[in-house]
Amino acid sequence: MNPKIARVLVCDDERFVLDVVLAALEAGGYEPVGFEDPRAALSAFQAAPHSFDLAIIDRRLPHQDGLGVVAALRAQRPELPVIVASGARSQGESWPPLAGPAPSVLDRPFRPSALLAAVANALGRAT
Repeated sequence: MNPKIARVLVCDDERFVLDVVLAALEAGGYEPVGFEDPRAALSAFQAAPHSFDLAIIDRRLPHQDGLGVVAALRAQRPELPVIVASGARSQGESWPPLAGPAPSVLDRPFRPSALLAAVANALGRAT
């Protein structure tokens, strides 16, 4: 029997970055579902919150800040593992408290191998 393939919600407004992340996740054996618009990502999640095993959210998004997206996801599923991809995090930046475990942070730019290691780590903590 094969283990369940993890379904990963990915939201990044940069199409090229989103495509690279989706390809890396597929190559790693995951089922990624990608969104450029955080509103569409939240809508898909709200329609079926338990169909996702992990979320990877860009820190800087149009229409809604990435941490606002994380807060909305966690409002429905506090235990959802989350990775925040951040290319704009400053050394002393503090993030508001979020429900559930602290999100993992993956600093951009990152290699596909680092992404897959972060995903495996986040999913391992959730199980």
